[in-house]
Amino acid sequence: MNGDNGYFKITDDHLTVCGGAPIKPDWWSRGYEYAWALRYADRAARVADMGCGVGKPLKIALARACHRVCAVDKDPAILSEKMPDNVKVICADFTQPIDEFPGGSLDRVFCISVLEHVRPDERLFALAEFRRVLKPDGLFVVTIDVDYDRTRPPGKYPGMEPSELIDLADKADLLLVHDAEHNRANVLINDELNLCCWHGVFIAW
Repeated sequence: MNGDNGYFKITDDHLTVCGGAPIKPDWWSRGYEYAWALRYADRAARVADMGCGVGKPLKIALARACHRVCAVDKDPAILSEKMPDNVKVICADFTQPIDEFPGGSLDRVFCISVLEHVRPDERLFALAEFRRVLKPDGLFVVTIDVDYDRTRPPGKYPGMEPSELIDLADKADLLLVHDAEHNRANVLINDELNLCCWHGVFIAW
């Protein structure tokens, strides 16, 4: 698909409701991220929402669009969330091996604005774990927050550079599906947090 890899723009499609729940106003980029990520849902696919978050609705939307969903988060509170029948909840840290997943068992791995919160020295292992659980030619669908103005001091929340993600993914045998676009014209920005948001699709090879 065109538009696989690049910054979200204010003109991109976005949702106000996801998985039957309204998107909170302070989730400044989530409506764009969810609308984009759901393009890669597939009715026959077994997928994981890695770092799905407690109370975040993407896993519910994926359950409506995919055959089977694994909702993975390290917060034990995830175990008490009510889920559709085709969602399996796994309390796990994806910077460690996830024993519940056999190798090559997933068609898609979604990871939405989570990797920038992972310690830099643990990011490569996380990507390698995603590659391990994906089938050959499976897709890794990811978004990251990026520092918008690099001359400003670090903000409240961390950013991660797309170039770092692409480099680490390559080391983990996850190949960017199309060339990355780095055009920031009309980019979606949270000025208070000094963040913009980048999205990419990688294939397991």
